[in-house]
Amino acid sequence: MLNQDNTAFLADLTEFLDDYDASIELHEPDTTSNLLLDSDQLLAETEALLLSSSDLPGPTEAGNSSTHSTAEQARRIKNAQAAKRRLKYRKKLRNERETLEDEERNLSEELEELQRARKRAKALGNKTLATSTWRAIAIRQKEGRLVA
Repeated sequence: MLNQDNTAFLADLTEFLDDYDASIELHEPDTTSNLLLDSDQLLAETEALLLSSSDLPGPTEAGNSSTHSTAEQARRIKNAQAAKRRLKYRKKLRNERETLEDEERNLSEELEELQRARKRAKALGNKTLATSTWRAIAIRQKEGRLVA
């Protein structure tokens, strides 16, 4: 029964790791290299865990080795759970980073649009100022001609 539980757990773990073995596209080279190193380390730990679980002693061994294997199995399970937590945390960070990058892009576009609108308004304001100045000069000249 213990061996069946191990087999089921390893199958679930393998499926979980396969589901989240997606490529990570990042814009920052430093972060990418750090994530690749972390991913490589996690992969090595997982492979070591899978290899060590296949080396579990059989049910024919008894006594001291069974308590040792129970402690060893508990350690392996704990390590596998820690690996799951790390994967979940990395996924959360990746999603948060993508959300922030999207927000940055949207805000940058909005800023550019506002700056363009300000330039248009300023240019239009200069035209109306020039037009009103021209109009005032024309009115003065007309009044000067009428007086003369």
